[in-house]
Parts: sequence; C-alpha cells; structure tokens
Amino acid sequence: MASPRASSRSGALAASVRKSFSRTSAVWQDYQDGIFAGTDEVIGRVTGKAPMTLQEFIKAHIDVFRPAEAEEPPRRPPDPRQE
Repeated sequence: MASPRASSRSGALAASVRKSFSRTSAVWQDYQDGIFAGTDEVIGRVTGKAPMTLQEFIKAHIDVFRPAEAEEPPRRPPDPRQE
C-alpha cells in the first residue's frame, strides 16, 4: 500500500500534468484559430532577428522534434543460481 506522502505526491504530479496539458491544448487551439497570426516588430527589436512562423521554427529545429532512437535496455548478467 502506498504511503499517504507518496499518494499525495502522485496526486500533485497528476494535477500538474493535467494543468500543463490543459494550457498546452488551449494555446494550440488559439494557434489553430489564428489568434497568433498577427505580427509586429517587437521580436526583431528584442532578438535582432526576424520573427519565424511555427513551420519555419520547426524546420530550423527539426532534430528536437524527431523521436530519439530507442536504446536497447542493458542486459543483466546471468544469475549463477539459475545455471
């Protein structure tokens, strides 16, 4: 049986994940609805670079969006008791 402390941490983590997912989903919906379609010169003034579209950003950083190669799990040495 899980301790009350572990159960509390687990519940807090689940709530945090739900909140993060909810916020991410809301931002994604706003993007799809065109809320972020406008542009201004703020990004250029702050960064010294022209702003990018989401597609341009993904193309420029495509390696971050690709899934990592799955590593083979480490093999356990044979159990001498089993031989």
